[in-house]
Amino acid sequence: MTKDRKYLLILGALVLALVLVEYFKPQPLDWTPTLSAKDKIPFGTFILDDLLSDIFPEREVTNLNSTLYEMREEQAGNAKNIFILASSFAPDSLDMDALFRMVEEGSHAFIGANFFGRKFADTLNLQTGFELGQIIRGETNTTTQKDSTGLHFVNPHLDTGAYYYQLENVSDYFKSFDTTLTTVLAVNEGQQPVYLKLPWGKGGFYLSSVPLVYTNYYLLKEHNYEYVTQSLSYLPVADVQWTEYYQMGRFESTSPLRFILNNPSLRWALYVTLSGLLVFIIFESKRKQRTIPVMAPPKNTTLEFVKTVGNLFYRTKNHKNIAHKKITYFLNSIRTHYRLDTSHFDEEFREKLEKKSGKPREDVDALITLIQKLEQQTEVSKVELLALNQKIDVFYQNLRNL
Repeated sequence: MTKDRKYLLILGALVLALVLVEYFKPQPLDWTPTLSAKDKIPFGTFILDDLLSDIFPEREVTNLNSTLYEMREEQAGNAKNIFILASSFAPDSLDMDALFRMVEEGSHAFIGANFFGRKFADTLNLQTGFELGQIIRGETNTTTQKDSTGLHFVNPHLDTGAYYYQLENVSDYFKSFDTTLTTVLAVNEGQQPVYLKLPWGKGGFYLSSVPLVYTNYYLLKEHNYEYVTQSLSYLPVADVQWTEYYQMGRFESTSPLRFILNNPSLRWALYVTLSGLLVFIIFESKRKQRTIPVMAPPKNTTLEFVKTVGNLFYRTKNHKNIAHKKITYFLNSIRTHYRLDTSHFDEEFREKLEKKSGKPREDVDALITLIQKLEQQTEVSKVELLALNQKIDVFYQNLRNL
């Protein structure tokens, strides 16, 4: 296994461990009031989205993220039920004009919001208000804060006695409205209107001031689903177009990373992976020293050359010439390695050669005497050549060790 592969395996194991820890650890409950049909959190409307197909059987329920202006262009005059849930409903002039035109042409708009924008509210001549939960006396004769508000239909045949457990003990209701045109469909325990019907042209508006009652949390509370189904049963049987634009806004991002970034476990896994890759690139980008090859010391080819030439002359039987060549190369080696002057074989030369070569004085004298003798002879015998070669080889052994 290479060094780089080992680092990558360690990094991958750490990332996998982090993902598993983040994935399996208990996630905190998200109480954000998204009112989105895709969310299964307490204040999402996943259950309501599934329930609409039962309330409007054999009718198409479409989830959109479009503005009312865009919906009007797509409807092309077909009357439908427009469904909107938002914390605050304040459309601009184009959207409001498109909404009123669709309703006037026969569509029905159900809008659940805690707050309605001034322009929209003024057009319908209504105003919302709110009140804090009342202080009531409990069975133990102590004061407790009221944590629920009963929602009742004005029509006794529809009254289910359902209770809407509200957030932070705040009850939104319609403070004022045009009584000549508006029908009150449901009130809270304080007899304050929370659900109104306003006819408009061929269609009408159904306005609820308690949008949270349609969320997952409250639909699962006791019999609250009965209130929800009864309140939506006022709408005519028609296709439903549910737009989440006025609560969730425009979903601009279509990046495949959106799912990863919205999931804490996957988001941190992505961050750790990118950080690890960055660290890996930083360290691996540094220049690495290549392995320095082992270089063998240069061979002394001079000695090999001498041997080769000597063998050549030996085969020609010219012993004098061979001896002269050997003596010449030997003296050259003495000059090169021992830095000695070989022009005179006097006492000083012999002492220096003895000290530098480490050879006994008798060996030095014997070699020098033989060299002088052979240089003066005109002929050299085979025995004399072999003796010269043997004595010179002894000195060459010392030269090889230098």
